[in-house]
Amino acid sequence: VADFLLHVIDISSEEAQNQIDVVEHVLSDIGATGKPVIGVFNKCDKLTDKPVLNGSFDKTVFISAKSRQNIDELILAKHRFGTTNTIFLFFQKETGKFRSLSFDKAKNR
Repeated sequence: VADFLLHVIDISSEEAQNQIDVVEHVLSDIGATGKPVIGVFNKCDKLTDKPVLNGSFDKTVFISAKSRQNIDELILAKHRFGTTNTIFLFFQKETGKFRSLSFDKAKNR
């Protein structure tokens, strides 16, 4: 059982809000709610302004995995909620593929 979830979003995508909504829907469908969620907005190095996005996040961190920008903030946020049993959710571009994969994994538990 996870202490918290890291929800990684491609902040440079025009579909970022839709991706957030789909992941939150999947988490609800598989019964994975009730845990703290850290919204990890990746590719912040591609932005000039931070867009306003809605999500059920207990904490948000803007990072660049490529340049390692703000990774220290992500580590600090992770330690705030615990350090064991972390589940990483990486959204794939193909929404249907991600949802199918999520449902398949949840059903096979």
